[in-house]
Amino acid sequence: VEQAGSTSASGYAIEQALARFVDDRLLHLLSEEDTTIYQVIREKRITLEYYKNVLVHFVAPISLMAAAIRGCRAQHRDGCFPLDEVCRLYQSQAFLLRYEFTLDPDISIDVLMERSLHQLSSYGAIEIVPDTQGGGMAYRVLEREWIMELAELTRNFLESYYLVLRACRALRSRDISAVDLPAKIRDVGQGLLAIEELRRPESLSLLNIKNAVKAFREEGLLDIRPHQGGLQCDEGAYEYYIHDMRNLLP
Repeated sequence: VEQAGSTSASGYAIEQALARFVDDRLLHLLSEEDTTIYQVIREKRITLEYYKNVLVHFVAPISLMAAAIRGCRAQHRDGCFPLDEVCRLYQSQAFLLRYEFTLDPDISIDVLMERSLHQLSSYGAIEIVPDTQGGGMAYRVLEREWIMELAELTRNFLESYYLVLRACRALRSRDISAVDLPAKIRDVGQGLLAIEELRRPESLSLLNIKNAVKAFREEGLLDIRPHQGGLQCDEGAYEYYIHDMRNLLP
């Protein structure tokens, strides 16, 4: 993180927060000419996750939309993307991560998607253009790096759910109790981190893993049967979700 000087109240608050993180040995402070650089200490990422989670709910909708745009593999040569596929990926994430983010129940998913698209447009990451193929309006990516940056804000949550998918496939038929399963999944995650199939150490959060197990059990993807065939994984549901996860987590 690069920090330039600021005399505003918000700038002062950011400087004080960063100074506290340095004092608590959560960040390294580096200096390069007139620029101050803060580097996250890898072993402290999970500790910093607490502070991130206090704020991430405010940006979750736009981050999920950015992830959906990044994960869409059918973008046109002119940079436009098929809105129906992006919206499907957005809805899939919002539903799957229902135990991670509390979205306003009085706002429909369609309104949330529309707002997120317009926020990305106001930010300058995408633009609204005439649809030359089907008529009406379309959306085109302007700043892919900004899309990537916003999508990464919720990456660790998606990685937790991806981990649960991979682990349940690897552990199927094992005689594992519901109580022991999250720890067994985290053990699998340690291996995936080592080979960089997972990029975020905080994706091994037991709370996120437990939420993912709960969500996938409700979907019928996962069934825990101690002493009766062991861990069961529905292949059809697995293939559906793993395909989307691999697109959403490039």
